[in-house]
Formats: sequence, structure tokens, C-alpha cells
Amino acid sequence: MNDLPDLQTVPDYLSYWAMKTPEKPAFTFIGEDGREVGRRTYAELDRRARAVAGAMSASVKPGDRALIVIEPGIAFFEAYLGCLYAGVIAVPTYPPDPARLSRSIPRLKGITNSCQPKVVLVSEMIQKFAGVLRDQLGDLGEKPWLPVESVSTGLAETFRYRSSDPCSIAFLQYTSGSTGEPKGVMISHANLVHNIRYQIESIGKDKFRRCVSWLPPYHDLGLINTALLLWVVGSHTVHMSPATYLRKPVRWLEALHKYQATYCVVPPFALAYTLRKIPMEQRAEFNLSEVIGFGSAGEPLPAETAIAFMEGFQVSNLRTSVSSAYGLAEHTVYLCHSNPSSSPVRVFDAEALATGRLIPCSAGNGNVVQLVSNGQVGSGVDAVIVDPVSLVVCPEGTIGELWIHSDSVAQGYWQRPEATEQTFRAKLPGDDKTYLRTGDLCGTINGEMFITGRIKELLIVRGRNHYPLDVERTIEAAHPGIRPGCCAVFMGSDSNVVAIAELSKVPDKAVADLIRSQIQTAVAQFHGIQLSDVALIEPRSLPKAMNGKMARNETRTAYLSNALPRVDGGSLLTVAAQEPEPPQNHYRSDEERFLAQCLEQYLGRVPDLDQPCSATGLDSIQAFQLACDIEERFGSVIQPQRFIGHHTWREALASSSRALIDTRVTAEMVPISKSMPATRMQTWIMRVHEAV
Repeated sequence: MNDLPDLQTVPDYLSYWAMKTPEKPAFTFIGEDGREVGRRTYAELDRRARAVAGAMSASVKPGDRALIVIEPGIAFFEAYLGCLYAGVIAVPTYPPDPARLSRSIPRLKGITNSCQPKVVLVSEMIQKFAGVLRDQLGDLGEKPWLPVESVSTGLAETFRYRSSDPCSIAFLQYTSGSTGEPKGVMISHANLVHNIRYQIESIGKDKFRRCVSWLPPYHDLGLINTALLLWVVGSHTVHMSPATYLRKPVRWLEALHKYQATYCVVPPFALAYTLRKIPMEQRAEFNLSEVIGFGSAGEPLPAETAIAFMEGFQVSNLRTSVSSAYGLAEHTVYLCHSNPSSSPVRVFDAEALATGRLIPCSAGNGNVVQLVSNGQVGSGVDAVIVDPVSLVVCPEGTIGELWIHSDSVAQGYWQRPEATEQTFRAKLPGDDKTYLRTGDLCGTINGEMFITGRIKELLIVRGRNHYPLDVERTIEAAHPGIRPGCCAVFMGSDSNVVAIAELSKVPDKAVADLIRSQIQTAVAQFHGIQLSDVALIEPRSLPKAMNGKMARNETRTAYLSNALPRVDGGSLLTVAAQEPEPPQNHYRSDEERFLAQCLEQYLGRVPDLDQPCSATGLDSIQAFQLACDIEERFGSVIQPQRFIGHHTWREALASSSRALIDTRVTAEMVPISKSMPATRMQTWIMRVHEAV
């Protein structure tokens, strides 16, 4: 990194590149149709950030908090960088879903009650909902709301930038926590720069020449790894909305190919989703030979997914292995990654793993399990494996809790001193250093780290350790009616193991009994666990965290309080039995017949097509998928919110021709300073896993 200046904050780096390479592209945003809808050079991005900082200066001072409520796009990053330039603590959060305010408003309130922002930075699109939102948000509605796109660039000329103290807080990264109560991780400017430079040193600067990403910018992985890091090294990053990827994953491959991306990172589910959605012959149309850094992060990478993706994209000239990365917000974002020059999959003795030991073996050697390596920790970072009870360092090959000491360890949790002391101030006997307790179980072999699960979620049955993810994958494979990625296992109140399985549609009692039996049999056969209960729940009802991941602890709480909508406990089955005869729809077109088939899949029944859409309970995720299904089948584009409004189903379907025209006009007319339209940013980006 000899050619990288030694600066103290991200704005210092952006200002440096704005002077050195003012006309070089820094950020490009791609629309739904794959075309560019906005671009910023380094000079333009620097000016816009300074302008936003200047616009805030009248109502905030350094150290105040600014809540960022903006959909993915250029405006989000102008707002975030404007905060850092002004010395204001940025608080990025998901935009509320206008169609699901009852769910998204409480989350937003939880964050605002914690951080007490002085100003709210919004996009012009969010500003359109300001009246509704202000009424719902209480005191937050009384704060100044600043639409970022309307800020005059001329304000950059009068703003005087002063580099922030590296020890001051740059932003708060909110996590849901095990109880669902948001916790704001305090990331300092020094944390941010240290972790970025640590990644560059560990991964290699050459990999970060060009990036393509669809990750949401509200969480650390999308914010730091696919934007801020690229701007520290002076490179170009290309983004699209997560909704664009979910709707047409081929847009991601098109962008990787078109922009000759050298780096990208995605969560593991996206690897399987892309393989499932894009056939082999279409993959062969793209050349991914420039990609030399392909990361998978955010959650554990299943070995079978890594293998399938690498094999499935050989036709695209993907020459690097998928690198499994590990990190957490409390360590800014990144800790380590597997070597991309070889497969990250390793084979271990399953019996030893159940007793907390890692013993490598060959694939054909009896009862084995495949784990994916997370690589080795880089220089300047101390990572130790500790027995969480005795607080003694574990020998190599023994699984314990991962503790970390480095300059990337965050400053603690905002306004939560007790939780900060417990998590960020751990000490080992005879060691003066303080450590971050990750709560993750880990073992090492030859310096390679293998994350095996969370301490609080470990299943201990008759003295043997079982990892929830392994059991959940077994459950997913037990019956085709179980939705992938939508299972949970945990210890019940009686110390027995409970399984939750979300179904793709509501079954009759005979089918529900069969699914439950097959789950119990598979878990007993492969893991030796007798499940005390198997709860089958209705589609899209499994609790999810704010970043879209399955919330296992929240699911356990809901189960223990009988709050899960079980399809095997009488509620839904009883309702179904009491329903009148299905409506006799007389289909007027193939489109209406196909619509009915889709609705039966999503709702478990076919509603009257002359009934208002809002009366059937379709949520925004289902509406988005339904619009995608119709477009793929007939080429008709329908705005998804029509399926959750007061139109009848027939009226919503009839809007497809006009919606197609509207969409094309919008894509062509979005000015460079605009982000994507409202219908492309709703809560689908907040609950990524629920859309696949």
C-alpha cells in the first residue's frame, strides 16, 4: 500500500482523490432496465458531500446525530458522506415501507429513541410520504427534514471542511440484537479507516479496482465493503437496488461483465438464488474472468452452495474460488476471509465436531461433515479462541468463543454502558489487553478459522453439540413444501429441541402431518435428535432481523408465547374449513388464469378476482414476486403496489399496458441526481431473504 496516502478519515481520502483524479468515475447507479440513471465523478461526489454538510450546518453541530432515511442510490451516499464531512454522526436506516407501516415504523422508532437525531436526511421520494410518516413518528416528525437532492451544490463553496478527530464517532450501525431491541454500534473514524486499510492489506489492493454491488447501503457490508473501501483506494463502484437484483438477477451478471468488475461480495443465499434463476446457457453469455475477488459474507456459507456456484459459473470464465469472509459490526465489518486461490471447503470428523473438536479427515472416512474455512487473521489483529466458561485459551482444534483485540474493534454500544462492558471489555488472566467477545463459536486448524455457530444458539443434547444451521438444512431437505432458508431450531423451555418450518402454502391436515413426520424422521436419522415439537407456520411469517436474516431468538420467543401462526395448530386449518365454497371465477384471459394460479400458491386459495386486492392479505414481498411472475410469463410490467391497494385483481391486471409505458418513461427521464422510484425501494430491500 505504498501508493496509498496515510490519511485519518474517509472524507480525507475522498478529498484527496477529488483533487488528484477529479474526473474519474467514483459512483454509478444502474436502474431497473440495466441502464445508468446516475453517475458521480470524484470531484462531483466531493462537492455534493460538502454541499450537504453545509446545508446541515444551520441546524446541527459536530457530534449530533443525523438519521438517514433514503432508498438505495446516489442521494444516500451524498447524505452519508455529508455527515462525515460535517463531523455529524450518521445513522443509516431502512426507509419505512408505505405499505407496511405497522411493521417498519416501530423499528424506526426504536432507532430514533436510542440515538435522538437532530435532523432527518431524506430523499425527495421519501419527502412525498412526509405527512404520513411525521404523524406516525411522534417527536421525530418535529425535527428538521432535509431532502438531499434539493440541496444546492453551491453550498459546497461556503462550507469549510475540517478533518474530524479520528477518535470521534463516524456513524452508528444499528443491529437488532438477540432481544430485537436495536443496539447502535459506535464506529469511530479511526475504526473505519483501520478496517478498510486492514482489508486492503489482507485481500490485496489490486482486487478493488472495480466493484459491482446490489447490497443495501444501510448495513456495514454494503456501505463499507462496496463503497467506502473503493473510495479510499480511488476506484469506481457500480450499484443497483437489491430489488433490481431480486427481480432480474441477470442484471447483476450483466453489470459484472459490462464494467469488468474485479470485486464483488454477496450473502450466501444470492449464490444459490443466481444459480436457480439463471440457466447454464445464459451464464455462458457472460465473461467474469476479470473478477479476482469474489466474496461471500453476512452469514455462514454452506459448503454445498460454494461448490455448486464455482462449478456452475465455470462457463462464465470465473477463475477464482468463492472466498468465505467473516466479520461483524462490532469489529467495524471485516476480520478474515478464505484463500481465493483454492476451494474453502474442508472435511472434518462429525463425531469429534459434536464434542467440540475439529479433526480433519478424508471425504470417504466414515461419518464426516464439510465446513467452509474463513481463512487466517491478518497482521495487527489478535484473535483467540476462549473457553466461554473457564475463560482459558483453547488449544488448536478445540472449539470455543472467538475473542478479538484490534484497532477495528468498535467503541461500544450507544448509550448502553453495561452491554458495552460485557461485550467490548473482556479480559484474559495475565493479559492486560481488552477483547471483544463475539459470541461466535470458532475453532482453528493450521491457523485457519472455522466459525461453527453462535454460543446462545448451540443445541446441547445428551452432551453432544449440534449446530442449528446443520439441523435447519436437514429440515429444508425433508419435504419440497418447506421454504428454503425459512427454518429454525432451538432449545424449548423444557430443554428439548423444537423445530419451526415455514411452508410455501397452507396444506390440508394430511399433508401437514406428513411434512411433520418427515422432518422428525430426517432429524432423528441424520442428527440423532428427537424433536419435542415441529411447528409448521404459514408462508412468510418467520421472524426476520432488520438485515433480512432469520431471527432465531425472536422466533423462539414467539413460539414460547404461542404467537407463531401455525398451520398445524388449528388456526389456519380451522379458518380454511369454515370458508365458503371457492368463488367461481370466469377467467377472461390467460393472464387472469395465471394470476389465479399464482395467488393460490401465495395464499393457499384463489380469491374472487372482483374482490379488492387489499382484502386478501397479500404483503409487499408477495406483491413484488407476483409482479415478477406476470412479467416473466407475459412480458407485462405491473407496479407491485397495485396488488396491495384497493383495486380489484382484474383492475390491477388491466393496468399492465399503462404501467409498461410509465416504467419506460421513468427509466428514461430520471435525472442524474435522482434515485430509483418509490416502487423499487420498498421493504423488499429490507427483507432480502424473504423474496427468494
